[in-house]
Amino acid sequence: MTVHRTLVRLLYFVYYYSTFSNSYVLLYHTENSSSVQYYDCMYYTRAEIQNNIQSVKYCRQRNESQPLHRDFNQSCYNSGVLWSFEELALLNVSATDVLRWSSSMEQTDRYSKYLFNRSLNVGDKSICNCTNPTSFGKFCEYEFYGGSTSAGDAITKQFASLKNLRLPFGS
Repeated sequence: MTVHRTLVRLLYFVYYYSTFSNSYVLLYHTENSSSVQYYDCMYYTRAEIQNNIQSVKYCRQRNESQPLHRDFNQSCYNSGVLWSFEELALLNVSATDVLRWSSSMEQTDRYSKYLFNRSLNVGDKSICNCTNPTSFGKFCEYEFYGGSTSAGDAITKQFASLKNLRLPFGS
């Protein structure tokens, strides 16, 4: 199982690196749990200058560990489309294809396991395809700032207004 999870994560890194070349986003810690302090994490990495890589982890965070139970009633937000694993398998959709849908590492891993052994009980057997390029998340429940289609663009837009701001201390 560990080798399988490592392979899925490797494919995820390769996909984002080759698709966006300058940046990629990994979404993880999206599962319900009896005790969490942070969840729905994005790992944003941007190669600034050749081998100088800057990484930032963004998570929703609580003040203390609490149970996390979210029931989205098998629906997707922001024009996302819900697909069953069975439908995807019949259409020959690969786990690599699912990585492009801005869902979550856990959902992609679950689908990969389903493809490997269709009789295996993997729990929830559906996944949202975030067809709106500004949305992402396990259920397409999040949107990038200002209509952006990538984390890098959203960050740039959000802080652009501060670029020429003069601070009252230290010049």
